[in-house]
Amino acid sequence: MAEETQETTLEERLKSAIASSNRAQIEALVEEVYRQYHGLVAFVAAHYFKTAEDIEDAVGETFLRFVRSLDHVKFKGLKAYLCKIAKNACADMCHPRNEELSDEAIVGEDGLIQAIAYSEDLSKALSTLSRREYDAVIYRVTFEMSFKEAAKTMGISTMACESLYRRAMRKLRNELGEDYGE
Repeated sequence: MAEETQETTLEERLKSAIASSNRAQIEALVEEVYRQYHGLVAFVAAHYFKTAEDIEDAVGETFLRFVRSLDHVKFKGLKAYLCKIAKNACADMCHPRNEELSDEAIVGEDGLIQAIAYSEDLSKALSTLSRREYDAVIYRVTFEMSFKEAAKTMGISTMACESLYRRAMRKLRNELGEDYGE
């Protein structure tokens, strides 16, 4: 409940700063929004992308779009609005408009074909995980969090996080073969 009050307060302060056109206050509040919701936006992006670099690109694009929209969009619910922007930014990044692929990019070399096949296998294997197992893997592998950090983010004990991660890795090894994972 405290988080909702904090979110509402931040949202109200941001709307007030926008209404008064106080640029310095808007900039400070946007930085606060970034600090508070960076993790949430990264989590949304992790559903679309697997590399930390792609996830960070999506986070940057999300907050850029958020800042650009402040003057003309009336949002209701800051967290929901940021998630909506993140989903749209990720979708746009996954399916860029008006971008043609060269024959080289389509055909590629053997390594590219193997990477695509492996990516499809990995995606299928990840879909066999429970939500909590998936989260544990994403926090550990993509965000390179310790078990303690991941557990805190997930709101569970460190031992429970380790157990979820190990179970998920066993499932992934079974799906992908013994060479996968730690």
